[in-house]
Amino acid sequence: MLTAWFDINRTDADAVQYTYQELLLHFVWDCSKKSWKRRQRDSTIGRLLFVSLTAGERFYLRTLLTTVKGPTSWQDLCSFEDVEHPTFHAACLAHGLLENDDEWRECLEDASLTHLGRSLRQLYCLILRHCHPSQPDLLWQDFRDNLCNNLGRHLQSMQHTEHDIDLEDIYDFGLFLIDEELS
Repeated sequence: MLTAWFDINRTDADAVQYTYQELLLHFVWDCSKKSWKRRQRDSTIGRLLFVSLTAGERFYLRTLLTTVKGPTSWQDLCSFEDVEHPTFHAACLAHGLLENDDEWRECLEDASLTHLGRSLRQLYCLILRHCHPSQPDLLWQDFRDNLCNNLGRHLQSMQHTEHDIDLEDIYDFGLFLIDEELS
């Protein structure tokens, strides 16, 4: 039914003005032909199944299906302003359908000016646990140096060495501590 929606959007000039959800008000699914045809009667009961936010990409696909009008392919569904996005989540962000993480980014930037690794990691964990950032991995990438700024010395003392610790080992240890804090 979904790929047939792409087909009808390529062939029917009226269909492109509807989201997948709205299509049910104007078209009906013909099971024998496996295609959409114009609705003959006005009354209809149609629904798009609920998908929980925890379902990941399926949730973001459903979000796009309720907002994007007239896509003709999967690539078209995941595109916004002539940019094709690699995931449904990224496409939702580009469309402005999700909150971005600017508030959490600003919070971590401000805290980075006055706080060291441990308290910053606790703040990051609070943000993960209670604020549900849309892209926690990007927050980690942007702030991992600050979140792990005191871990090199800590790892040196744990390993009883004077040698510099590899940066990736420091980041891994930081993620380990964050995981422990979240558990």
